[in-house]
Amino acid sequence: AAGLRKLRPFRKYIRPLLDACLNPLADDHVAQSLRAEQLEVVVEILRRHERQEPLSAVGLHLFWTLYTGVLAFWAHDKSPHQEDTLALLDQSMRMFVNWIDEDQSFENGS
Repeated sequence: AAGLRKLRPFRKYIRPLLDACLNPLADDHVAQSLRAEQLEVVVEILRRHERQEPLSAVGLHLFWTLYTGVLAFWAHDKSPHQEDTLALLDQSMRMFVNWIDEDQSFENGS
């Protein structure tokens, strides 16, 4: 939600940006840079919350997929104050956190 608030002034540019970055013919450097920047933020958040194991490639991919999905939804959301996006964000984060918990339990043999 904090990230979306920071992006609010650029909301009208998100759709073209996503289209350009997610296009299979897009310049990989730009897409990789945006992805790496966001994933670094996630890794740091997990580190602050004392995640024992580093996030796997699957976990990073899952987060990136959820993140771009939320951004794409937000870019089209016409609900008052983008309430539908906030609900989707809650559900997406809950799903991601549950996956992390299950993944860490699996890695620890629990």
